[in-house]
Amino acid sequence: MAIALVTGGSRGIGRATALLLAQEGY
Repeated sequence: MAIALVTGGSRGIGRATALLLAQEGY
């Protein structure tokens, strides 16, 4: 699921999610 969210990194929320996951260690 994380991969799907990161895939939408181009969008604002996707980017925020990617950063959040990165902090969590995912």
